Amino acid sequence: MVRLPGRLAFLTYERIWFWDGTPFHTQSDILRYLRLTSSQAAALGGHAEANYTLISDLTETEETLLGHMTKNYRYEIRRAAKEGASAEFFDAAALRADPAVLSDLEQTYMNFCDSLGNEALKKDYSRKKVDSYLENDCIFLSRGSLGNALVYHLYVTDGETAVLCYSASDFRSADVDQNAAGRLNKFLHWADMQKMRIQGVRTYDWGNVSSLTNYNGIDVFKAGFGGKPTTLYNMFVGDSHIGRLAVAMMSRRKGK
Repeated sequence: MVRLPGRLAFLTYERIWFWDGTPFHTQSDILRYLRLTSSQAAALGGHAEANYTLISDLTETEETLLGHMTKNYRYEIRRAAKEGASAEFFDAAALRADPAVLSDLEQTYMNFCDSLGNEALKKDYSRKKVDSYLENDCIFLSRGSLGNALVYHLYVTDGETAVLCYSASDFRSADVDQNAAGRLNKFLHWADMQKMRIQGVRTYDWGNVSSLTNYNGIDVFKAGFGGKPTTLYNMFVGDSHIGRLAVAMMSRRKGK
């Protein structure tokens, strides 16, 4: 379980990642449990918000995981490896030792969003959250390179589950081959899975998808790896009188 404190206007709150059902003491007004199963959410009560994702089971063999992928993905991963693609991995200690890595990730992500013309995706990035993951030693970052192409992936993890938070390809150079960058992105996801399996991570959560029935472009990319469509829940629970009042108002405002 990872607990990340913060403030929301005059209220104190905690974001709870990877809750295992263990009771704990808190003095926060609101607890926001992230990515719960339906049974966990029902046990807690409160205000629930559904999230759709894809889950890859890293306890499966590499052969099985590759078999879940599309034929084209397997080909592109092999091709990228033959072309000399490489992967680097950074935990919290490594990122603290080299803070330029996170700064370059942020710039790469912003440029990537600009190249897509996607302001909503750009607003999704939060350096404050990234720094909180760093401070709480629950961050995993990978960087892949192939020629002039560069790709970053950032995860929040407790060592058993890893959740993809941000992914960005570097298109700053005019001579970057975007097809090569696409192959590199697939290669890096597979390298991430291999590294995580060695580290004991069991569950690879692809982050949110827009729907389980009508995928958008990014969702289609994620689905090509063969993850299992899954519904998880974020749950807001009041833990003080004013916190319970705020959560009740939230539920009424959203009609739930």
